[in-house]
Amino acid sequence: MKNVRLALLLGVASAVTVVLLFPYVLVLIPKLGTTPIPLWLLIPIQAAQGGVQLFLAAWLGLHLGAPLGLDSPLLRAWVYRQPTTSQPRFVSAVALGLGVGAALVLMDHFIFMPNQPEAIRNLGATIAPWKGLLASFYGGIGEEVLTRQFFMSLVAWLFCKVARSRPPALFVSAAFVAAVAFAAAHLPAAAQLAPLDVWVVSRVLILNSLAGVAFGLLFWRRGLEHAMVAHFCADLVLHVLIP
Repeated sequence: MKNVRLALLLGVASAVTVVLLFPYVLVLIPKLGTTPIPLWLLIPIQAAQGGVQLFLAAWLGLHLGAPLGLDSPLLRAWVYRQPTTSQPRFVSAVALGLGVGAALVLMDHFIFMPNQPEAIRNLGATIAPWKGLLASFYGGIGEEVLTRQFFMSLVAWLFCKVARSRPPALFVSAAFVAAVAFAAAHLPAAAQLAPLDVWVVSRVLILNSLAGVAFGLLFWRRGLEHAMVAHFCADLVLHVLIP
């Protein structure tokens, strides 16, 4: 089946990032450490489940998105030993990611954080930088596979079916829809820390949506690999350099 090997690579990589995410998640949700299933068993179960789900998501996203140009061109060329006309622009992806991270930190500091509950204001001081570093791999790989390669490709495909054309505005709209969905997916984690009042919800939706739009546009223009690098670099700023 077409795209299986590439989807398998993305699924396996995502499964590894699920394992790396656990030290960070255990700070957000301490009760996971007291579940009837011991962590040494829970972690591989969650990794296997996440890997299978993201393999399927990657395969469907590649199936729908690649014909529209929403692809992983560099990884595809490597996996299938094919030539590619896509040129890596990772320096610009790094710069974008660091810039997005810095912009979100400034917006958070001056606009949102003064109005957040104490549990959220103090969260950064309770998470060791190494845990934030490990979690950044999940953001850069797992979340990009799910949000961009799968969901944004699905939305763009649906828009193309309806419009019967492929104008740039269609892909920008798909990036926006995927970004908002990506942002909303963070609300359950925020609810573990504090009640979801207007300020908490606004912070989660606005900051994550802005980042998601930037990564989505980069995915459209340069491919999934560049969105992964940008997302990872933004998370380094948010979870390691200035948590």
